[in-house]
Amino acid sequence: MNKKIFILMTVLFLLAAKGYCRKKVRNNELLFSGDAKKSVVLHMKSYCISPKQPFNNPNTINSRFVEYDIKVINTSKNTTKEFQLQYRDMTIVAGRHGSEHTVKCLFNKGFHKQNLTFNKRPHKLNFAVIGTLTIDGVSFDDMVLAQGHTSFSNNWWFGGKNCKYLNSGYNINAVNCTATDKKTTWCFFRGHVDADFNGGTHIDSTGTYEVRVWNKKCVLD
Repeated sequence: MNKKIFILMTVLFLLAAKGYCRKKVRNNELLFSGDAKKSVVLHMKSYCISPKQPFNNPNTINSRFVEYDIKVINTSKNTTKEFQLQYRDMTIVAGRHGSEHTVKCLFNKGFHKQNLTFNKRPHKLNFAVIGTLTIDGVSFDDMVLAQGHTSFSNNWWFGGKNCKYLNSGYNINAVNCTATDKKTTWCFFRGHVDADFNGGTHIDSTGTYEVRVWNKKCVLD
């Protein structure tokens, strides 16, 4: 091996080991679907991120309209239909380096595992953004959008201090969240779920990058 190439590879390895190569700013997209039709806005109050990682977001994070091709499976009729589904796409600009520091920061702010769609404490998170989430004019205080990592992708943790995990035998990763008015309750759950509830259907679309929104409380059939 050429001596210069060997030296360059050694330097890059040492920099990666110290985390310097992980400081790249990323556009982290999260899709909102279902009853999130007109607007999704996060009024950020605080955030948590791994040490020395970039975070470049305004206090108000807006969303944009997008469309994707998806597949809907009606499990009761055993039928499949393909069509376009509309989303609100929110982008959080931040680094993607997971750490326990971010998890501790989030839970030190008063969040608990039962407030989150996974109903457990994550081992590591890349970042977590906390604030008031307003969907089509309905606001939810102390919500969190957090990104972790699985074997093959970066997954999203969603919830809030006024949200409660939907305890069931189904793997739907859902929370019921009470709005700012203390009277309204909406359901939020991850895309690619495997259960029918409220007479709905199984959605096979964007998986870990999607939060589906229902403007009513989740009730399992």
